[in-house]
Amino acid sequence: MKHLTSILVMAAIAAMFTGCSIMKKNSNTATSALQQPEHTSSNSKTTPAAGISSEMLNGEWTIIKVKGQDVPQEDKMPYINFEVSTGRFYASNGCNTINGSFGIKGDALQFSQVASTMMLCHNVPFEHEISVLLSGEVAPLATIRKIGHESYLTLTDKATGLSLEARRHNMEFLNGQWRIAQINGKDINDEEANIFIDLSEMKVHGNTGCNFFNGEIYIDPSKSNSVEFGKMGITRMACPKYDQEQAMMLALEETTSAIRGNNNRVMLLKADGTPVIVLEKQDVK
Repeated sequence: MKHLTSILVMAAIAAMFTGCSIMKKNSNTATSALQQPEHTSSNSKTTPAAGISSEMLNGEWTIIKVKGQDVPQEDKMPYINFEVSTGRFYASNGCNTINGSFGIKGDALQFSQVASTMMLCHNVPFEHEISVLLSGEVAPLATIRKIGHESYLTLTDKATGLSLEARRHNMEFLNGQWRIAQINGKDINDEEANIFIDLSEMKVHGNTGCNFFNGEIYIDPSKSNSVEFGKMGITRMACPKYDQEQAMMLALEETTSAIRGNNNRVMLLKADGTPVIVLEKQDVK
């Protein structure tokens, strides 16, 4: 009986490691510059990135495709976060967290000293494929392209063709002081109506033209151009601009994305793509 129990325990342990194993540490090192082959395109919204430096990798990338297939948009989207200042990366394959060092050699991205947690997860799409590309056992080719104000990183293992694509939001254009130029298509001629956006702190504050408000910013990594405002608080002074204030606060609550406009303007859009607020950049004196 004791012998049978031992066999069952050993089988359970073997199954656990088969389903989700820790990756071997790797002593590879990498230097030099990452270069991307030149591309041409008639689509003016796509800007190929030539002469990529390691700084262009910096930040968090949400993994949206593996082997050309879309990653399901769930609460725990897989990601890679490159910390260029330390040469470290932190990632998730949708189940386990992964970390290690990274470097660049020619057009390849090399991972080393890689370790992973060993949780056993069920029905996590592409968990294994992501782990392989980040394991340090392969040196995937790396390219970055820009579409609008977003960047897309592609890692490809040329030996097997295994690939992933990750997206990084470049929403920094929202930072700073803005005048409210329009609300729901109506021009606003009020110098007191403004908003200040601070993505480093994920905070927002401003003035409706009557009352001060503040709140928090949320960016959904699974959605393109995402920005939302929440936990909004506002002072309660009475003034004749009540309708403007109500329209402005409702429009901020409806905002789900933002895109650049012309002439130093930004459009905040609701879920169906309709502009609810147009912002105009203000010089801070």
